[in-house]
Amino acid sequence: MDAVSRAARGRRRKKGIPGVNGADGKTSFLHIKYSDDGQTFTANNGETPGAWIGQYTDFTEADSSVFSRYAWTKIKGDKGDKGDPGKDGIQGTPGAILRSRGVWKPSEVYIRSAEFIDWVVYGPQKYRYVVKSGVATVPAGILPTNTAYWTAFNEMEPVAAPMFLGETASFDVVGSQAIRVLEDDSSEYGWMLTGGKILHTRTGLALNASGKNRSPRRIGYRNVRKKFGGMDAAESRRREAGRHRRGRCGCGR
Repeated sequence: MDAVSRAARGRRRKKGIPGVNGADGKTSFLHIKYSDDGQTFTANNGETPGAWIGQYTDFTEADSSVFSRYAWTKIKGDKGDKGDPGKDGIQGTPGAILRSRGVWKPSEVYIRSAEFIDWVVYGPQKYRYVVKSGVATVPAGILPTNTAYWTAFNEMEPVAAPMFLGETASFDVVGSQAIRVLEDDSSEYGWMLTGGKILHTRTGLALNASGKNRSPRRIGYRNVRKKFGGMDAAESRRREAGRHRRGRCGCGR
């Protein structure tokens, strides 16, 4: 081995000169809290977002609970001016009115139109049914249980209950000219509100629009009994018989 090679190998075996020790590395942390007034933390010790945000950095992982440690900046602006009113919308189409037709009758025709939607009471449970959407006319005799024409409608209470007409009373709409309050669901007798007067359909007793009573008893007790099927009240029968005996009934006998 020549002298040059031995010299080069000798130089590689020497140690380097130690350098200067460096500073220890540290991890920095960003801390964020919130405030609604810029003076106190929001709920949950400042974790709930608010109108102000506070921040600072250090080498400690845990957030400080000292409010002044944070640099605060308002991030929610003040309420702006009220905007101009918007333009009126397009006029909507008037809706149809739900029209009670009382107890279902096989002879009646029921409708659903832009003006009225008929509904009825049917069955021993007094269930209510409304004319089905898309059906213009329900022919006479179509039972409310026929789902091709009717829809169950039990969310609405009948008008008879809040008016205290009685447990068995029936509140019926007769066309568009009269309202009838019947004695019960199967009766044809009761009170009719029509033509500006209130008429009792069994006896013919009426209260006209001017507030005057009209009694059919003037035609005589027997004729009244024959025409109207008899008086309901025993007292009325006794009084009528008394007037007949005294010759005050107007029957001419």
